[in-house]
Amino acid sequence: GALSDSGKLDHTLFYFREIVGDVPSNYRTEDEAQALRIKELKDRIHKLTGGRIQYYTLTWKENGFSGIAEFADMLSFDLQKLLLPEWEQYDRMTPFDRELYTHESYLREKGKMFRGRTELVGQLLSDIRNGRKLMILKGEVGSGKSTLFSHLATQLRREDWEVFPLFSGLTAECVTAFDILKHMVYYLEKELNLPHFDGETPMDLEQAPIGNEWKEKKTTDQPDYIKQWQLRLNSLCNQYQTLGKGLIFMLDAADQLYDDDARDHLIFLPEALSDRIRFIMTCLPELSVSGYTTTSIPAIREDDKRQVIDGILSSHGRELPQEVITRMIALPA
Repeated sequence: GALSDSGKLDHTLFYFREIVGDVPSNYRTEDEAQALRIKELKDRIHKLTGGRIQYYTLTWKENGFSGIAEFADMLSFDLQKLLLPEWEQYDRMTPFDRELYTHESYLREKGKMFRGRTELVGQLLSDIRNGRKLMILKGEVGSGKSTLFSHLATQLRREDWEVFPLFSGLTAECVTAFDILKHMVYYLEKELNLPHFDGETPMDLEQAPIGNEWKEKKTTDQPDYIKQWQLRLNSLCNQYQTLGKGLIFMLDAADQLYDDDARDHLIFLPEALSDRIRFIMTCLPELSVSGYTTTSIPAIREDDKRQVIDGILSSHGRELPQEVITRMIALPA
């Protein structure tokens, strides 16, 4: 995919092989047409990389090639040189920063796969621009919720929203509704440069900055430790709004969170949703979210399927016979 995406070239290594000796025919170029294709590919790589190519030599002897071990050592050295800065940066991260990194990386990869569905995206963005504070998107398996979610996050950032995306079940630290609640608190503390709440310092449940209606709806029958984290979340949301920035929390596949009372009560939904604090969530239709307005994600249409397939093939520099693509499009989502 590097040849079709210039952004990947900095993390791509190119090696051209040279062979010395009386090489058996099965190691030679098949024919003139094949030789021409190889030459064209090499010329293209030269042009794209500005000549950033390394060469290695294999020498044919009676029992096979020599020089393979030397090439392996070269490759190992180059890979370490390329990746070591990233590994060192990752090692310096806090556990929460690693979580952010993992979810952001997944978001980028899923977003690249999005194609088509311009009307749906336009409508959702319009709803947000018009002040919709809570958006719950429901769709069947295969309806493209995660790719839509990722594309929507990217578009919202282009409209100057701060976006905090989480994918349920992506890591071992993101599998329960309480995990989501804690992640949201950690994020706000990081943004506000505040000390981390450990859950052990009690907050006054009666004097907390939340409304009685919300307290009744969201904290009934919840353990005190969850109530403490909810209070912390809402206090932080109120403080964040004073920064003058807009923030959208986004949670994908809420149905994949551990099935417990905390998930059923959506304990991670802030009371302080406003023009500057929004929440977007995706889930399967089976997840009960009574009392909240939901939006159904329709099944992917055939023309959208074709755009998705074409986009994936293009990004990876691959091709498929047209009859195979037609059969794929005809399959149920």
